[in-house]
Amino acid sequence: MNSGKIVFIQPPVSLEEIYGGLAKAGAVSPPLNLLLLAALVREHGYEPLIIDGISCCHV
Repeated sequence: MNSGKIVFIQPPVSLEEIYGGLAKAGAVSPPLNLLLLAALVREHGYEPLIIDGISCCHV
């Protein structure tokens, strides 16, 4: 088993950059793709960490 650590980063971008003119209608959701990757590497013995730059900027 591996004992390494892996960091997954969702870069901080604004809702305007994501949704353009529909930014006021957009919502921030968890990075499901990174959650899936974290689950997979955890199954292989790694310790994952996710840094969600989008959510941290819209608190």
